[in-house]
Amino acid sequence: MGKCLDVIIPMIYKGNYNAGSSWIQKTTLKFVKKSGHAKIWSGIQTYHSDRSPIKLTSSALLKDADAAAAGGADGVILFRYGLTNLINFNKL
Repeated sequence: MGKCLDVIIPMIYKGNYNAGSSWIQKTTLKFVKKSGHAKIWSGIQTYHSDRSPIKLTSSALLKDADAAAAGGADGVILFRYGLTNLINFNKL
């Protein structure tokens, strides 16, 4: 897909897979390695899971965003505006 797209945004939703921040890093890295020339922006959940739609803390979101960056992400997309604590991406 990287031959046809400028950006790929995989939905790396740890809460739905009962996973942690390290999973975000590993999964992001897999996409980066296979992306060709496309940039990878990791899509991360702003809440615990679909079964537990409770906002993550700002520090938890920063940890997840840091994990995506450590995996090589060019950017991060936060999924679900209504269930988010806003974070300062300049801290990444």
